[in-house]
Amino acid sequence: MSLKSLCKYVVIIASVFIIEACGFTFSNGNPIPLKTLYVEFLSNQSYSFLRNLQSSLKYYSPNTKLVNNSKESKACLKHIKEKRIIRKISSDNQDKVFEYELILMLAFELVDSNNRILIPETILSDSQFIFCEKNSMHNKKEQIEIVYQDMQRNIIDLLIHRLRALEIQHNTKNY
Repeated sequence: MSLKSLCKYVVIIASVFIIEACGFTFSNGNPIPLKTLYVEFLSNQSYSFLRNLQSSLKYYSPNTKLVNNSKESKACLKHIKEKRIIRKISSDNQDKVFEYELILMLAFELVDSNNRILIPETILSDSQFIFCEKNSMHNKKEQIEIVYQDMQRNIIDLLIHRLRALEIQHNTKNY
């Protein structure tokens, strides 16, 4: 082993110890400041959204207990509205679309057990452009659904970030 490669290893090991000494650790960040949470979704079409949200909540905030009944919960995350929009961006002279803009919007609010608003109605949205080649309509629909699922995950991340925000921590001390 050459002196140069030995120096690289020493620098790497020293860097790891310095970072660790500073208290740096990998974590999921601040948990959601709620002891119990009920998630209320209004439509059955949002079932996959609900399941993805619940699994993300369990991962990012394992101390928050998700309950199946609003009476057991100190807070309720209410799904108010979900909307999917498909806009045609470009097409040929035969009206075959080559580019779409997909928009997914989710409106929600967080209330406590006394129906006091902790987070007022908030709309989260994501949009993405997709390009379609001259494939069958089935492939376009499949591609669009895959993109919507990805956008759904992005919105769930935004929602969890919003729930973890410091703004609501002082409002939810005993929840």
